[in-house]
Amino acid sequence: MFHASQWSSDGSSKPREVIQIWAHLTGVPLDLRYKQGLSLVAGLIGEPKETDDFTLNLVSLTLSHVKVEVKLSEPLPRVVEFVRQNGEIVEIQVDYPWVPPTCAHCKELGHISRNCLLLPAPAKKDPPPSKKDPKTATQKTAIPEKTVTSPSKPLSPTLTYTNHCPFLLLKPYPSL
Repeated sequence: MFHASQWSSDGSSKPREVIQIWAHLTGVPLDLRYKQGLSLVAGLIGEPKETDDFTLNLVSLTLSHVKVEVKLSEPLPRVVEFVRQNGEIVEIQVDYPWVPPTCAHCKELGHISRNCLLLPAPAKKDPPPSKKDPKTATQKTAIPEKTVTSPSKPLSPTLTYTNHCPFLLLKPYPSL
């Protein structure tokens, strides 16, 4: 899902506080499967914004789609409950096809811990040890150089197809 916000050249754009996401509701009673009824149920998640034709046309008798505006600072509920006038408690399962990233540090939606403003700045690392210190100096080992001799005639790669694999195989040197 893509979200856009107003850009400002002076850098005064604020981080988002709310976001609109789709919620899939399972277990909504049939007598609430109309706009006002779904609005009551979606209001338990956030501020109801819209529903789709899938839901309005009762394509599924068990699943309803609603778009809600939720606060990024609050966790998204997986179950909502409401009490009917007769005292019956109705429990509705809530799934989200897409959820914004969640910060592991502050638990808010909309950013990851690497970008968290509440995370303290990392401590400065110690400078690397001096090369003059014999205790911390590492011993270097020389890598032997390989000499390459060129063949008397120029080499050209050969291309080969195999019946077992659809990929093209490249053999760098032909047999001499």
